[in-house]
Amino acid sequence: MSKQQLIIFKRLWLSFLALIFFMMAKTEPIDAQQNPDHWLLSKLSLEGNDLKRSFLKYQPITAGTIFNPEAAKVNQFCFRGKPKPECNLFMIFEFGVTPKIYQNDSPSQDESQSFMWTYELGLMTNLNEKNALGGSLYAALDDNGSRFGLKSRYRRWLGRHFSLEVSPGILIGIKDNSYSARGAGFTGHVGLNIADLLIYTVQIEVIPYAGTIYQYPSFRTVKGNDVTWYSGLKLGSYAGVIGGVASLVVAIIAVSTIQIL
Repeated sequence: MSKQQLIIFKRLWLSFLALIFFMMAKTEPIDAQQNPDHWLLSKLSLEGNDLKRSFLKYQPITAGTIFNPEAAKVNQFCFRGKPKPECNLFMIFEFGVTPKIYQNDSPSQDESQSFMWTYELGLMTNLNEKNALGGSLYAALDDNGSRFGLKSRYRRWLGRHFSLEVSPGILIGIKDNSYSARGAGFTGHVGLNIADLLIYTVQIEVIPYAGTIYQYPSFRTVKGNDVTWYSGLKLGSYAGVIGGVASLVVAIIAVSTIQIL
């Protein structure tokens, strides 16, 4: 990882952490008019032998609900994704180091490149008990450069702890050390999600390129598309945060060690 790439990822991580703290702090109280079962009729007083209601007032309770226990399971926002009725809105935070499994015959990428580091941050909303939609910011880094992107996401819940995902998106901000990218690229993945902590994914990246290469006895201009497939495990939610922070620390130490040497 070069010094310039490290600076980019430091800024990206600061943005990620700021968004995490913002979303964790953005919890809204339940409206008494919309959810009367979540509130407790209180403020009763005794005077002599007569029972008098001094006044009727709704007071929020957080230890569930007396009248409707199922409603207590509903969270407006969850850091770790779960289907309804437990979560309406949940966060996406994924980190992975996935190996390359296929690359087309393109001269623009280094054949020795075998792993890609990926970071994703986003939000999804549960439409119902089975389906969720959302989007995420995407960042990737390998030996040949870095790129950023935007991805849409669809999740199909198979149960409380398992789900399938499809996530197509576009690549922008492509920086390749060998050739120049010709516009935006494409990325997408399908994955099996386990408890929102471990995700097995198959991912594709398609990056248009243009450049000049030397082929005896002269140089020639080449254009085409890099098509690369990756497959492996990624970490999600709390595990993704821990893995992502650990990867950044390792990268900082590695760059500092190289500069000292």
